[in-house]
Amino acid sequence: MLIEKDKMQYGHNMLRPLKNVQFCSRSRTIPQDSGIGQQSGCPSGRGAWTPRVNAKILTKGIHSVFRGLKFEADTEIGQKRMFFKDLMSNRKGFTLLGVLAFLVVAGIALTAASKYWSTVIKREKEEELLFRGDQIKSAITSYYKNTPKGKRPSYPRNLENLLRDPRFLTVRRHLRKIYKDPVTEDGTWGLIRDSKGGVKGVFSKSKAKPIKMGNFSKEYEDFEKAKTYSDWKFVHKKEKTKKKTS
Repeated sequence: MLIEKDKMQYGHNMLRPLKNVQFCSRSRTIPQDSGIGQQSGCPSGRGAWTPRVNAKILTKGIHSVFRGLKFEADTEIGQKRMFFKDLMSNRKGFTLLGVLAFLVVAGIALTAASKYWSTVIKREKEEELLFRGDQIKSAITSYYKNTPKGKRPSYPRNLENLLRDPRFLTVRRHLRKIYKDPVTEDGTWGLIRDSKGGVKGVFSKSKAKPIKMGNFSKEYEDFEKAKTYSDWKFVHKKEKTKKKTS
């Protein structure tokens, strides 16, 4: 790379071959030391003597000027290339840092989104567990209360009896379908039986900790103390009969 002093020196050297050339008002060049003719300087008048120009000196000077201009142009182009090369290398470095930063931010965002949707799905399964457990408990209650005449109230032997009550000759349904446990993989319920083997309630077999810890309905207030889903027990409770006083 040329510094300012080198540029000035180089420009001076370019114009050195043209030092001995005079320029006339009629656009003719006459070397002072060419030794051609008996006059020096520019002729005056149209019919004046026309001196011959030393073509070698003039050509050499022009060539020097063009070589100098070409060298300066090449030097500036080289400087620009180096500048853009450094700029591009810096941009590549910044681009790599930008990609790494983007990956970190994207990873954090995906992790947060995953936790959020996991929580949403878990809450939906909790609500579904409450709904399905309550439907089965209500069906057991219906089975117990709608006992045929002449028979004692009893609980169903299994959940299939809720789809078609075997105690009646005609079709009697207490449950539209047997719902699966939404928070376990196999969907099977734990059964709560009475002393005679009848099914009086169901519960989930999941040992996961519930998210919902409050705002339950009155009949499920005990769920607020639950540590796992298996503590959510949907059980039919017999109504206490009041003794008649005379």
